Amino acid sequence: MQDGVSTIKKFNVHLIEFDPDEKIICEIRKHFFGFVLIYMTGVLIAIIVSVASVLGSLWIRDNVVNSSSALSSGVVMVVGIVISVLVLVLTLIYAYIFGNNIVLLTTEKVAQILYKNLFDRKVSQLNISDVQD
Repeated sequence: MQDGVSTIKKFNVHLIEFDPDEKIICEIRKHFFGFVLIYMTGVLIAIIVSVASVLGSLWIRDNVVNSSSALSSGVVMVVGIVISVLVLVLTLIYAYIFGNNIVLLTTEKVAQILYKNLFDRKVSQLNISDVQD
């Protein structure tokens, strides 16, 4: 069993108050499969948006006959790429939030850090003596 203080600093859970003799027994984090689903969904959406913007751009270029069709085609392409990059960035942010939600079981309490978004989190603590079946 590791020293509770070194474990606290290692996992950066400074939001929870620990007694000097309190030790962390178990740390529960989100499963790897959850991250796989998040990343696969984000990448799939980005690919679909990118392909749709390329196909829309090509369709505009081939089927619209006026002086601004080349400009419209380029705008559709750029907007699609910007949306794809935004989807990937939001996917990374969501994965970061998902990964920071943890539950700690110590010798004296159960503590949970739940991130709702990048700036809002909820910290809950329950003494072991209050735990019932």
